[in-house]
Amino acid sequence: MALSCKEGLAVADDFWRRAQEGERDFWLREQARGGEFAAKDRRAFWQGYLDFLRRHRPLRPGDRVLDLGCGPTGCITAVEDFCQRYGVDPLAGFYREHYPLPPGIEFSEQTGEELSFPDGFFQVALCINALDHTRDPAAVLRQLHRVLEPGGWLLLDVHTFQGLEFWRKRLRRGFRILRGRPEKHPHTFRPSDVLRAAARAGFAVVEREPYKQGRRDALRLLLRSEPVVRG
Repeated sequence: MALSCKEGLAVADDFWRRAQEGERDFWLREQARGGEFAAKDRRAFWQGYLDFLRRHRPLRPGDRVLDLGCGPTGCITAVEDFCQRYGVDPLAGFYREHYPLPPGIEFSEQTGEELSFPDGFFQVALCINALDHTRDPAAVLRQLHRVLEPGGWLLLDVHTFQGLEFWRKRLRRGFRILRGRPEKHPHTFRPSDVLRAAARAGFAVVEREPYKQGRRDALRLLLRSEPVVRG
């Protein structure tokens, strides 16, 4: 069973399903204590992410914007309503049942590995704290490249680990799995893993910003879709 994204390896389906059960439990706890469920508070939080995008590519009327792994209060909720907004999440049905999802956003229950949208459909995509939740990160990045128009923009943000902390994180997750406890993050990324996977999927780095999110290291990337070269 793969626990890191090295070489883009996928995790087993049953492990990923248990990870999604852990994610459902997280959102139920957040709802009970009024945490991340408070959409009005989250909108201000998301503006920092969108400002990173806007430095290079302001959002325009009519833009189709995808938020992959959006959750019930994701970054797509802060995107201007003059855009056509889409949120994709494997738990979208669960969110509809438990949360009042904001209007004006087309939510759909899909996995990032098998997006239903046509090629080149979106001008902008967001994937924030979601890639390490997926079954196959490399496949997800390839799908994001496919559904973006040539020259389209991807805002990718993910927690990363380096040095001994990377290996400690992998060991802790391994022990959780052996004990049968759900692990919400099937993958552990180093910054180099993320950059390599993005390049292999066909993205060029426009800007990168390592930063701290509380005690965690994170990497924020603005990527641009390059044309696929077919030999």
